Amino acid sequence: MDIRLAVIGLGLIGAMHARNAARLSGAGQCRLTALVDIDVERAQGLAKALEQEAGGPIAVFGSVEELIDAGAAEASFIATPTGAHHRHASLLI
Repeated sequence: MDIRLAVIGLGLIGAMHARNAARLSGAGQCRLTALVDIDVERAQGLAKALEQEAGGPIAVFGSVEELIDAGAAEASFIATPTGAHHRHASLLI
């Protein structure tokens, strides 16, 4: 069973992590299933661009709380500004 991955924060580094996670999705151990960003339109555009490579639909959320409520991922890359890492990680634990 693949581990469902999310990327939280889609700036330069987060978008890079999302592209790499989509590429890893074909390896059979994980799959990019969710993107989280306060700019939902940016997240939707990236999700659409990566869905084929990720091997399926990618859910989009505007907050970590929405991601958690949906149960859309089992592991996450936190790529938000450094000052927000602790808050986001604390929510995910």
